[in-house]
Amino acid sequence: MVETDMDESAVTTVKPRCQDGGWQLALQNVTERLQYLYSTREHTDLEIVLPEYDEKFKAHRLVLIMSSPVFETMLTGSMAVEKELTLYEDSPQAIRRLLDCMYKDSMDLESIDEALEVYAAAHKYQLDVARRICSELLDKKPDDVMGADCVSMIRKETMKNLLQREDLEVSSEMVLLNAIITWGKAQIYQREEEPCNSALRKETEDLLKEVRFMTMSSDEFIDKVIDTDIFSHTECIHILKCIRGKDISTIPESIPLNPSAIHRRIFKADLGEVGKYHHTSVCEANIECTVCSEIRTSEDIMVYQIESDFPRLLTNICDESGENWSESYLNSRFSTLKEPFVMEKGRTYIINGVFLSKTEILCSEDGSYTTTVGDVSISYDSCYKMNYKLYFTPIKSKCR
Repeated sequence: MVETDMDESAVTTVKPRCQDGGWQLALQNVTERLQYLYSTREHTDLEIVLPEYDEKFKAHRLVLIMSSPVFETMLTGSMAVEKELTLYEDSPQAIRRLLDCMYKDSMDLESIDEALEVYAAAHKYQLDVARRICSELLDKKPDDVMGADCVSMIRKETMKNLLQREDLEVSSEMVLLNAIITWGKAQIYQREEEPCNSALRKETEDLLKEVRFMTMSSDEFIDKVIDTDIFSHTECIHILKCIRGKDISTIPESIPLNPSAIHRRIFKADLGEVGKYHHTSVCEANIECTVCSEIRTSEDIMVYQIESDFPRLLTNICDESGENWSESYLNSRFSTLKEPFVMEKGRTYIINGVFLSKTEILCSEDGSYTTTVGDVSISYDSCYKMNYKLYFTPIKSKCR
């Protein structure tokens, strides 16, 4: 069994000392002390064993217990392990990254495959900080994530968790369907079973419910989904009728469709690009002003929420005429629209914000910018150094 070193770059391995005592007093806070213990492996009282890889890691029980409810269950109580915690299925690289996160609240991910592998382990052990860090990388290239080789090796529960994310900004639901089919075939192959359509359908039944077939166009379903043979001819007719407007409740229960998964996934458009910093302005009283103007979209979109980096900034949208306004309510940094606001292609919109008294606003040079999310391009003008995100779904006709 090979003992794997922890991350010795976390802090210096030379034991720090101060005149009044030991290394504990020389380090300024708990974070530095944890990183020191992680680097030196001093006072470890547990070995994490990976029998499939013939490797093991030294760790501190308390750190695992306070980081994960799953590890807490495994390491406490009448069934608790003593000195060795044996983990199956997890790779050394995934465990190394999870330990990075448990001791340092951060980790460096080098690829999408690695992020997906660590995400799967973080989901299994309920390590939310690690899962969030992985998600930040995975969110940047969701199509590449779902097409990664590592997808076929993750657990079914983790795959389902990925598919259920509202903010999974894939270019098409076909990306998810192809990932599910690839995953299902891999499971069948690993069990050395006979590959056939019925076996694949049985393996992927629960996951198919998370694909939003109702948001596809008729042409997309006919051209791409039918050829996968994941649905029978009769099932395809039922689904096509619903895509073309028939009530989804009429679909037989034998067809794996989730009635709640009929809406498009929510996209995020970053409107944070600004010009060179110019000066700082301080609000003498509560004031409403335009924070983002000349907003145009390449497609009709439905906006649900606006996020800003100001914790108490209430924002709303209106069109250039000033007649159509959104009403919002504020929750921390998010202004949620009481009713979804439709921004139409070819029209111009603005975002207004209500700044509280004494708020410092960083002003920048006026500039025009464009951001693209999926098939939607959004152009805008900005003169304030702020970050905004629009949460929206594209509005597209299902039938052609």
